[in-house]
Amino acid sequence: VHGQVCVCWIPQLEIAKVFIVHDKFGKDPFMGKIHGMAAPRGVVCHTLTSEKALEEWEKDQFGEERVLVLFPDAATAKKMWQGGFRYDTMQIGTIPAAKNRVSIHPQVNIDQEDAKIFRELMEQGVDIYCQLVPTDPKSDLKALLEKANL
Repeated sequence: VHGQVCVCWIPQLEIAKVFIVHDKFGKDPFMGKIHGMAAPRGVVCHTLTSEKALEEWEKDQFGEERVLVLFPDAATAKKMWQGGFRYDTMQIGTIPAAKNRVSIHPQVNIDQEDAKIFRELMEQGVDIYCQLVPTDPKSDLKALLEKANL
């Protein structure tokens, strides 16, 4: 849970609960506490493995309150989709630069595998776009991938 999420997205979307789906951090109670402390006052933050997140989803679709689900990468988003967690839209925020990644949007860098996964999700009907903060315009991922030849 970083500044853009805490300062911009959570208040703008009136989020009550955040679910961070991260297979490594979900096994680390210390990281769960750190994420919980980073969340704004009054917002509940859960850091779960994808397996545990799918169990929670199957119970009650994360409850009645407004929820924000954060994935660390495209592979986790795909894993959750394959496990039965359905979402209509996916907003891509910052993805840092790294070896073999291409910049497709300011602060958004992806590689061939990310592009493949995002295309698969779009083929399943997920609307995916890049938007760093709520005041930025949405940038259609399909167009960005085509422009970058990914």
